Amino acid sequence: ASRDPQVWNIVISPYQHYLEFFQGMINQGMTEGSLKAGDAGIAARAVVAMAVGLLLLGMLDIENANQGQTAQQSMQALLNGLAKNQQD
Repeated sequence: ASRDPQVWNIVISPYQHYLEFFQGMINQGMTEGSLKAGDAGIAARAVVAMAVGLLLLGMLDIENANQGQTAQQSMQALLNGLAKNQQD
């Protein structure tokens, strides 16, 4: 797929869509002051990477009954790192 530009564009399009979506949301949070100032692109990549990793984990670790809880706690940990503290 990576050798055929047309196929590659179809394959990568959803990734780019979600990356731009999350980057926009993170930029908005930084602008309004609810998130720490920083590189929204890197933060968006971390969100997408976590989502893909959690999907893969769900397929590989099918016996884990707490997949939803794992996803929620993982995302909360990431958001806690991005959240602006009272002292900031």
